[in-house]
Amino acid sequence: QGNYDDAIAEQSKAIANATNKFIESLAYSGRGAAYSQKGEYDKGISDLNKAIEINLNNSYAYYCRAIAYFFKKDYDKALSDKENVYSQEREKKLNEVKQFQDKMNLLSDKEKETKKADMETKVKALQDFDRQKQTDLRKEQDEKMKEILKDIEDTVKKYAEKEGYTFVFNDRVLVYQNKAYDITDKIVDLLN
Repeated sequence: QGNYDDAIAEQSKAIANATNKFIESLAYSGRGAAYSQKGEYDKGISDLNKAIEINLNNSYAYYCRAIAYFFKKDYDKALSDKENVYSQEREKKLNEVKQFQDKMNLLSDKEKETKKADMETKVKALQDFDRQKQTDLRKEQDEKMKEILKDIEDTVKKYAEKEGYTFVFNDRVLVYQNKAYDITDKIVDLLN
């Protein structure tokens, strides 16, 4: 706890004394991360939003904000931030490939032939990166969806047991229902 408070104080000084936008963004990121690690997610997210507002390319801020959103169970925003980090990493790798291609265009045919394998390696690395990150994001999204569905199932079960319901159906199973028996709003209130 003390280390986080010290980090928050240090980063606050860095924000006040920042000499440029890059340093200011990093300081907000650091303070936001410290608030989040301390469990003060709203303060952390606020600082991380400011860091991103100052520098849209601050991958660390997106990453830290994603973690804070996960702890708040705001999975859509968390996954969106993770996708943003992935997009920034991908853009860097794509720019490296483009720069390499531009350099190759200036070479003679003989020199191009010697660099061809390097180019193919860079392109394959980019493709592998894309494939892995897409798989990771999809897997994480599926895991979070399972958690949400489990929370809903547990809440419905507790409510049904408390209120004496024998059966609870979702609307995909029913052909007809009397709306008077619909408990959806009550379950949503309990989940919130």
